[in-house]
Amino acid sequence: MGTLTAPDFEAVCILHPYQDRLNISGDLAARVNAHLAKVEYPSDEGHFAFVFVRKQGIEIERIKRSQKLDFFGNRRLPAAISDAVPHNFSQEDCVSGASAAIIKIRFDDRTYFLFGQAPAP
Repeated sequence: MGTLTAPDFEAVCILHPYQDRLNISGDLAARVNAHLAKVEYPSDEGHFAFVFVRKQGIEIERIKRSQKLDFFGNRRLPAAISDAVPHNFSQEDCVSGASAAIIKIRFDDRTYFLFGQAPAP
């Protein structure tokens, strides 16, 4: 499991393939969705994206899906993988910057990552 951001990030969110807005409510989601609409964020099957939120602005890092790296999504983990995931990790679409984390997994001959939060112990 690895930490994803520096401490000055307010939040980190993930956009799944074909997702052009956050499907949650609240001030953060409204702010991110307004930014995504303003920049006309293009969503498609071949990409996912991290959305990094700071007080100074919002950055989008769009990443191409491939055999070498793909986003697992929030679907249920197979038993062989779920046993290896730390107990303090939970899959989420949007988390505070301080608790944002990723886990790299291997499944069906493909490398995936899980996105979520892992609060400090």
